[in-house]
Amino acid sequence: MADIFLRGLRDLASLDETQTLRFSVWMLNALRHQEAIFNFEQESGIHDFHGYSIEHTLRDILRSPGARAWWASRRQRFSPTFRAEVDRWSAEDSPDVLQFYDS
Repeated sequence: MADIFLRGLRDLASLDETQTLRFSVWMLNALRHQEAIFNFEQESGIHDFHGYSIEHTLRDILRSPGARAWWASRRQRFSPTFRAEVDRWSAEDSPDVLQFYDS
């Protein structure tokens, strides 16, 4: 799965149909959890919740070319307010997140 994930982050189109499904399930699961935390924070006003580290990990992931391509084709599956937040994350400048996985 790690190989699929890393290749998907680099180039989503490089994955075959089964690998794309696996990558998509991982991304969808991670973002659904973050959307739940985001909604909790918005509704409760508590912004120091445990989702901080998850959010920052996802911010890094969503700056990769493959995750951006995945998000562009599947963003409509999320609530409008969460979509706007993720769009903001993926537009941020950052160092190459994939450099951390290269040996």
